[in-house]
Amino acid sequence: MRTKSLLIDLLGLASLATADNYFTIALYAPNNGMLHGKIVNARDRSFVAGVPTPSTRCGLDDAAQCPAGDVTFVTSEHAVGLSAVSGGQFIYVAPDVSISYPSAHSTRHPPGAQTGGFPSLPASFHHSEAVNVPNWRSRDGTSGLWPCPVAAGAPIAYQAVLKASTAQFNGGGGLAVDGIPIQPAGSPFGAWGNT
Repeated sequence: MRTKSLLIDLLGLASLATADNYFTIALYAPNNGMLHGKIVNARDRSFVAGVPTPSTRCGLDDAAQCPAGDVTFVTSEHAVGLSAVSGGQFIYVAPDVSISYPSAHSTRHPPGAQTGGFPSLPASFHHSEAVNVPNWRSRDGTSGLWPCPVAAGAPIAYQAVLKASTAQFNGGGGLAVDGIPIQPAGSPFGAWGNT
């Protein structure tokens, strides 16, 4: 019984240590007041700025044991979205240039999708000293992130789907941002699984 108790305590400590390695994300666009600081959440297989919460599901019978699911967490390299499902949910840029993730418990992504590519790149504000902010750089060397309308004619100031630059897309219909800064997360899991 003591061994079981010790294991439970160690697992609890491990989850607290893990929380320090996961972050929330927002838009960095200091020259654009309607976009700067907007929180980005995982929603409907995309990353959307301006939605108050991510779309999530919980596979537990006892809903009281489900994570709150009210914020999206990522690793510092934006490689994995933190969810309680085994291995989290990795992040990729889909062939349609939207930043996406697979369903929970899946490692599938569409042919031609790109993973990785979120280095910290210099960004400046009104000719001040540059700061390093995570941004997208594709395999073909293009870089940049673009909040784009969620639907034709929808205002970007309200909600915007985050898209990434590639050789085929350089922001058409979107507004450029300087990156997606990260802030340390305050709890061990963002959701059971993002949908």
